[in-house]
Amino acid sequence: MAVRILALVLGLAGGLLGLFCGVDLLITCPLRPAGAEGMRELMGRGYAASLLSIAAIVGWVLAAGGLKLGGRLMLIAGILGLIVAFPVYLVPGALLIVGGVLTLVAGKPQPESGQARSREP
Repeated sequence: MAVRILALVLGLAGGLLGLFCGVDLLITCPLRPAGAEGMRELMGRGYAASLLSIAAIVGWVLAAGGLKLGGRLMLIAGILGLIVAFPVYLVPGALLIVGGVLTLVAGKPQPESGQARSREP
């Protein structure tokens, strides 16, 4: 149970931090001097990091429901985020990769024995 909680916390933290980093790239890119080299590339990396972080948050929601698809989605978003926006996405990518692996290892939550019983009158 503790592994699932840790995986969910890491997944959510990685998704939100990645979204912050992607938006930060989008906000600071226009502040560069006009005609700066690589401005379009940075904007593209900002959009990609933002979209991957949204996908990671969707994966977190799926993982909270007990689906391993959510862990795979967080893992893929973390790896692609590291490829697309390496220096900026380092911490969120690492959090998403660890959270995704822990979600895949933890599997589905087991119902507690006290909650599974039905009460007879």
